Amino acid sequence: MGGAGLDGETIQAIGFLPDADHDGVLDGLDNCPSVPNPSQTDSDGDGLGDACDYCPFRTDPTCRCGDGITDPPSEQCDLGDAVNGAPDSPCTATCQIAGKCTGSGTACDDASDCPAGQGCCGNAIREGDEECDDGNNIPDDLCANDCIDNVQGVPILGCEDISGRHLLPAFVKRTTFMDTSAVAGPGYDMWRAKGDFNLGDAILVAPDTEEVRIMFNQAGPGTLYSATLAPGSLPQSGPATMPRWSFLDAEADVAGAVGLHKLRLKERLNKVSDVFDGRNVSVPIDANALGAPPIRLRQTIRIGDDCATAVITCVANPSNTSLKCGSVPAAP
Repeated sequence: MGGAGLDGETIQAIGFLPDADHDGVLDGLDNCPSVPNPSQTDSDGDGLGDACDYCPFRTDPTCRCGDGITDPPSEQCDLGDAVNGAPDSPCTATCQIAGKCTGSGTACDDASDCPAGQGCCGNAIREGDEECDDGNNIPDDLCANDCIDNVQGVPILGCEDISGRHLLPAFVKRTTFMDTSAVAGPGYDMWRAKGDFNLGDAILVAPDTEEVRIMFNQAGPGTLYSATLAPGSLPQSGPATMPRWSFLDAEADVAGAVGLHKLRLKERLNKVSDVFDGRNVSVPIDANALGAPPIRLRQTIRIGDDCATAVITCVANPSNTSLKCGSVPAAP
């Protein structure tokens, strides 16, 4: 029988074939059968139309909020499960910017959501009346969580190119500094540290194949001590479920890391534990810096493009020859 063919919408209307979303594309051919999308746009070519694809620009069926990758338009941010929704995090548990207007305190994505003159604190964009906006939840740095300059904060040095989920808050259980007779003059020439940090979802570290750096700093502009280990300096051992990486140099004289004697890292689930010590190189900690007392400095471990950092508070012994420090103020 002759005659022009019928389009999909006409066929559906007659009742021959289903078109549940009434977009003119039959369900069997529709890449989003429950969401109207007559254009059938599929930007990433994964067979799922943009209109119903959670991550329309990434061919990954496991993409979700919390995987550490921002997927617009579904997400405005994604810093990983460990950070999304955490106190003072700039990203909510549903992967939306967790900004607050600087005056009214109402939720915002940008300054346009706020009364005139106010900024949207937490979106990493300095706007309105904000003095700063670093968009991170690292405490005690140069930008307070209300987007006011924190002039007595401890800057994050050596990680200036790192942001988002790759800038990780660390916990320092104990760090001790000692002034021994091995190095003449003031300064602490022997130190030991123990702590840990949690990796966000989808963050992987490989200390055996990445550059690893240890840093101490106070007000800046430079670090008090910095040691950089080249890729291959920390061979891996242990089972895949609990890998370990170790560096040991009895003389503490490796080029680029002079003074670093030992560094051990151990990963279990998403937690990385760290232990390291150094000797023979003076760390010139200033007992009067940053409005001391108490004495504060920042301890940072950088592995590739991931930085774990924390401010430690220190207490000196009566003779000022040793310091006991930690994330929680140390006991005398």
